Amino acid sequence: MLLLGPFLGQAQFVPKKPATTTKVKKPVKKTPEVRAIPANTQTAVVQIRETKGCRPLAAASVNTILTKVLAHTLSVKLDREDSYIRFNGQTQRLSISDYKVKKPAHDWVYFMNDVNSTKAVATFDEQNRRFYLKITFEGDRSEIKGKCPGCINRYEDSRAPDINWLGNRELIIELKPIVHNNSIAFEATGTELKGHFTINGPVQAFLPGLTTYFERQIMSAVEAQAKRLMNTTGVKNMMANTFRGTVNTLGLGNIDTVETGENHLYICND
Repeated sequence: MLLLGPFLGQAQFVPKKPATTTKVKKPVKKTPEVRAIPANTQTAVVQIRETKGCRPLAAASVNTILTKVLAHTLSVKLDREDSYIRFNGQTQRLSISDYKVKKPAHDWVYFMNDVNSTKAVATFDEQNRRFYLKITFEGDRSEIKGKCPGCINRYEDSRAPDINWLGNRELIIELKPIVHNNSIAFEATGTELKGHFTINGPVQAFLPGLTTYFERQIMSAVEAQAKRLMNTTGVKNMMANTFRGTVNTLGLGNIDTVETGENHLYICND
């Protein structure tokens, strides 16, 4: 569990329930299926092109297939202990605990307030040559709710200012291409949160760790469970079967390696 230091002696995290840690089973070590050619250089791209047995598959075509097989079944909800990530008919709960701010009179409590994903699409970044699954979220302000449970009723909701998720409300999962069952598949390797959280009111300077806490909670929780859901043999088999027809049109026979370059995924038979 993430721990944050005290912030001017005013805030500390008190978990709503005992902390739990999700362990991701590490795969048995074996000879790597993907042998990367030096990345992010023009020399690497030329080397890929000149390698005997390598064939390019347009990144746009890969994105279309990924969006079809992955994105349309994926959804995320961020809502206290009811948070979850759902993919391919399976659901994993996300642990995003409340954050308590110690105040002289009455404590404040902050929590994710029923924020749902609206769509997910696969994309490719030509600059860093990586595939991503981009999840977009709804937003109508107060994505993180502040409450003052000990205050009288008329001040319970208004005393602690809410937090807005501004800008591009996106959660991005990085996807790594691999060779699987003489076809290709993808593994989830990391997450990044876009946009920024801003407190409604002048207390931002006094609670600098509050927004950082939720940013880290969301990314770590989604990353752990996305890997748990997407990196299974069953899902890899599903992706490999979906890509098989497209890969077979390249006429390579047995596939040994995959590598990204420019706006293509290069599939190789060494």
